[in-house]
Amino acid sequence: MKLKNILPALLLIFLSYSPLVWAQNHVLPHTIAIKYHPSISRALPTPAKLYRPDRFLSAEAQARYGILKHTPMLEDNSPVFLQASQNPRWGEKCKSLGYIYLIELNPEKDLFKTIATLSNLPEIAYAEPIYTNYEALYVPNDPQAQNPTNPTAYHLKTIKAYEAWDIQQGNANVVIGITDNEFNLSYADLAGQDITTTGINRDLADGDNDLTGVGLQHGSHVATVAVGKADNNAGSAGVCFGCKMMPVKVAPNSNPTSYTVGYAGTLLAASQPNCKVVNMSWGRRGAPSALELDFLESIVEDFDVVLVAAAGNDGNSTTFAPTGLFYPASYDALVLSVGATNIADIKASFSNYNASVDICAPGESIVAQSGTDSGTSFASPIVAGVVGLVRAQHPALNERQARARVLATADNIYSLAGNTAFAGSLGAGR
Repeated sequence: MKLKNILPALLLIFLSYSPLVWAQNHVLPHTIAIKYHPSISRALPTPAKLYRPDRFLSAEAQARYGILKHTPMLEDNSPVFLQASQNPRWGEKCKSLGYIYLIELNPEKDLFKTIATLSNLPEIAYAEPIYTNYEALYVPNDPQAQNPTNPTAYHLKTIKAYEAWDIQQGNANVVIGITDNEFNLSYADLAGQDITTTGINRDLADGDNDLTGVGLQHGSHVATVAVGKADNNAGSAGVCFGCKMMPVKVAPNSNPTSYTVGYAGTLLAASQPNCKVVNMSWGRRGAPSALELDFLESIVEDFDVVLVAAAGNDGNSTTFAPTGLFYPASYDALVLSVGATNIADIKASFSNYNASVDICAPGESIVAQSGTDSGTSFASPIVAGVVGLVRAQHPALNERQARARVLATADNIYSLAGNTAFAGSLGAGR
């Protein structure tokens, strides 16, 4: 469940590290995100779509701290804001994103010392760097396994999808948002599965509304696992093949394994009509972020969507810097964190495991029209598809109730010999 694509350095395990050095190597240089404290900032009138502070850091303070530029993270003419705010569910939490500003710092100033200074100012709710180490969670398979007609879709049997489809196959009133690096909508399994969008730029990374990329196919595979078309004599079938999808491209063609606008893409996907769940098969190592939490809390509270994310492919619990967790999956109570199992229902060797994991799903050798791949990236859309089925069958359930229904119906896999060592670290089971 997290971002992994064809990454050469995905499976590195940090046995020793300096947290500061680690952080310096994984953030945007000379850039700080700050949020003005709403309690001391006058919000604009209720009809406004974004609240703004009524006072800012003074020009004198900005000069003292070495601030060269100070602009809202969500500009009034931002495509994400203009598109997402059209949804009538755009509410108080989303409006409060207007308190977040980006600061460009003089390169001669120490980034982390300045963050510490700004964090102590009474008008600042938080100050933090912009993390850049988001990656797709993909474990490449041997090329001989890349067989688009591979019939061994064991994951569908394992999760009892065939029995579920006798009851519910999904419907167009449930949209699954998928934020990823590229989508080939010409695939037979994806053609016609996306919702019709007019005037919405679904490529936030390159800004050209072109969802195709450079051929890595991570997003195409993830989408096929979740909503791939059935009964078309091609590829496999998505878990929620009757549902529609809202694909959003959040990694640029110049660096397709870096999901730099993943949170903005998740906001855009969640704001679309009938979106009930958003899948995030990407993430980063490190510490939690107040900025990321702001976005996720706004999405869940205002749009009532279930967020699902990959738990990570480092194959460990606590040995990478600096917390041993992967984000966004490890934002407890906001995101369903998905670990991966293999064909024997045992934790996949690459899958992370920890107390933040909520549930597991098959993630090893998952077949789709684009090939057969492994990673928590492909366990995550299985769970997203299950959430889609639940919300189609029980449309009155809210986000928390749908999450609870999925977790309550998971199979206990801790009694299997290969999983006993991971007690409490695989969530509710598979």
